[in-house]
Amino acid sequence: MSDRSEVNETRVKQVGGRYGKMDEEREDLEVPRILLIEDEDHIALAIRLCLEGEGYRVETALDGLEGLEKAFSLRPSLILLDLRMPKMSGHLVLETLREDERTKDIPVVVLTALSDVDEKEKALLEGAREYLIKPFTPKDLLTVVKRYLPE
Repeated sequence: MSDRSEVNETRVKQVGGRYGKMDEEREDLEVPRILLIEDEDHIALAIRLCLEGEGYRVETALDGLEGLEKAFSLRPSLILLDLRMPKMSGHLVLETLREDERTKDIPVVVLTALSDVDEKEKALLEGAREYLIKPFTPKDLLTVVKRYLPE
């Protein structure tokens, strides 16, 4: 193995990469970072792959508490938030994000299976910019994301 390939392999491992070159590209600070807070692994993976395929950097959190911690430390360009999660509900996460100076201006899009009009109104009143009901298509997701992130 050449020195160059050993360096590249080490770099991918340090990034924690499963996607090879895609992980190296995600390190580019010019690429908007999206925080996905979603407790269902298969849904989080599908959303992540869709967004990374469009060139976005995606960080995931599997519960509300982890989502808040990552929002405060990473300061993403956009947050995609499920409402029904363990440890802390999406509503409480959204409320906390809006009350904190570090995160109050980050756009939040709710992604949820809850189609009840009252739930939607509550999330929008709490500060969500949009409310996308699952299941949604990749096209619908990308349309919403592109409203808030520059290309």
